[in-house]
Amino acid sequence: MFLTALESRFKASVLQGMGLDEVLPPELDLRNFAPRVRVPTLLLCGRYDFELPYETAQRPLFQLLGVEARHKRHAAVESGHSVPTNVVLGEVLPWLDRYLGPVAR
Repeated sequence: MFLTALESRFKASVLQGMGLDEVLPPELDLRNFAPRVRVPTLLLCGRYDFELPYETAQRPLFQLLGVEARHKRHAAVESGHSVPTNVVLGEVLPWLDRYLGPVAR
């Protein structure tokens, strides 16, 4: 997330398995970077993540993102911390196609 908050060349982002954690030094705390994310962002996490719980870590991060509501999505899938690859592909590829365009054959 640090790069999408600081670098303007990104056109879209995917954050997988992220959420607000304990309070860190300001230069590492996601609370200071999330509002600066302005590109379309997909947050892909497991609803039953034991490391970054849905209500206390994922939702607060999602709400802090500085992206318009119509250009951000919180995909909380039925898994724990590790999201199955087929689910990742099913969420990420359409997201990137939407914002970057489909890959030419």
